[in-house]
Amino acid sequence: MKTKKDIAAGSAPLHCWDIYMYAYQRRMQLSADLTMFKNIQAQYKWSTTPVSPGYALLWLNRVVIITNPDLQVIYATENIYTLTGYKPGEVIGNRPSIFQGRDTTPESRNIIRTAVDRKLPFETVITNYKKDGTRYECHVDGYPIFNKDGNLVNFMALENKVA
Repeated sequence: MKTKKDIAAGSAPLHCWDIYMYAYQRRMQLSADLTMFKNIQAQYKWSTTPVSPGYALLWLNRVVIITNPDLQVIYATENIYTLTGYKPGEVIGNRPSIFQGRDTTPESRNIIRTAVDRKLPFETVITNYKKDGTRYECHVDGYPIFNKDGNLVNFMALENKVA
C-alpha cells in the first residue's frame, strides 16, 4: 500500500486514465504515420510494398524510415524519438548515417551500401548512436521500393534496438 510519502515522492499509483491516455496518444500517432505512408505511396506511385508499414508499426513496433533514392530521409515515424532521441523533423533531409559513429563497423556499412547499390533488400545489425551519444545495436531490415514503371523511388528501413 502506498503511503503519503510514496505519493509525494512521485510514486503515485497508476490510474486507468493514465493507461487510456497512453493508448489514445499511441493510436493518434499511428494514425498520423499511416496517413503519411498512404500519401507517400500515392505520391511516388509505389507498385507494391515489401512489407506493410502498418504491420511494422502495429505488430512489430518498429521505427520506419523512408528515404529517396539518394538516401536522404523523407519520412520517419514518430517512434524514432524513443529509439534515437531525435524527433522526426530532425532527421528529415539527413542521411541515415546521422546515427553512425566511431564504433560503427565498415563491415555493417558495406552490407548496407552493397544492397543499396544493387537495389536489393538487406538485413543487418549496425552500431548506431542516439542523439545524446549513447551507443546501441540496431537491427535494420531495408527494402528498395519501385514505382509502377519499375523505377527505384524510395528505400524503406524497419529498425529496432537489439535487446
